[in-house]
Amino acid sequence: MAAMQEQVRSIPGLKLDSLSYFSLPVYNLDVAELFYTQVLGAELVSRDDKMLKVRWGPVDITLALQKYGEPTIVQAHPHHAFTTGGGQVYGWQDHFASWGVPSVIVCRQHDRRPTIKDGDPCTIELYFLDPDGNPLELDAHEVPYSDKIVWAPYDHWDVLYNGHQWWNEHKELLKSRGK
Repeated sequence: MAAMQEQVRSIPGLKLDSLSYFSLPVYNLDVAELFYTQVLGAELVSRDDKMLKVRWGPVDITLALQKYGEPTIVQAHPHHAFTTGGGQVYGWQDHFASWGVPSVIVCRQHDRRPTIKDGDPCTIELYFLDPDGNPLELDAHEVPYSDKIVWAPYDHWDVLYNGHQWWNEHKELLKSRGK
C-alpha cells in the first residue's frame, strides 16, 4: 500500500547526492573484466583476487567473486540498467551480436502499439545478460521503430547463452592485454 503524503516522514537536511556504485556477483574475474571493459567499454579502476571495480563516468560497479549469482532467468528483477542515445541502440545490438551476446529490444510504450510505424521514435529497453547471467539493460529514448523491436512482455529465454563457452571463445583477448 502506498503511503499517504501526510504519512511520509521528512528527513530535514538529509539527501542523497547520487549513486556511488552497485555490485554484482561473478563467478570468474577474468570473464567479468573482459566483458565489462571490452564489450561494455568500462574503465578498469582496480582489481584484486576477490573483486574488480569498473567505471562509467561517475558510477562504479564492483564485480565480486561469488559462487552464486543473481536469481534465475525466469525472474525479471533485480536487473541493472544503463542509458544510451537512441541513435546508438541498433549499433549496441550489432556490437553484442559480434561478441556472441544475445539481446532483445523491447518497446515500452504499450499505448502506441496500434499506431506506431517504422521510423517513428520509440522508448526502448535493450535486454542482455553478462556471462555470469546477471540481467542488464540499456535504456534509450527516440529510437527509430523497426521490426527489430518487440513488444513486452518478452521471452527471457531469447537472451540466454553459455557464459563458460563464451569465455572459452574470447579469453585470448584478455590474455593479449597482458593478463
